[in-house]
Amino acid sequence: MSDKSKGQLLERLNVLRNLRKQGYNYIARSEFGRLWAYKERPIKEINFWHSNGEVLKPLDMQSFQDVEWSDNEPLSILGEIVRIEKMLKG
Repeated sequence: MSDKSKGQLLERLNVLRNLRKQGYNYIARSEFGRLWAYKERPIKEINFWHSNGEVLKPLDMQSFQDVEWSDNEPLSILGEIVRIEKMLKG
């Protein structure tokens, strides 16, 4: 793994850990490209992900480029943390 790749993974890991500390558990992108963090598991609606009565946290639309509207499931923050930690350990 290159230093650049490792640095990008560490940056992503830090963002995810900070979101977890704030109580967020999922990330999903709306059909129009907006990226949001959710505390409760959202459900995919017509053109956005919905979570009842929750105040969402907007994220930089340029981050998490791998999270797309076409995804059938939101990104699990904890699952992604575990995946990245395994990659960094080798």
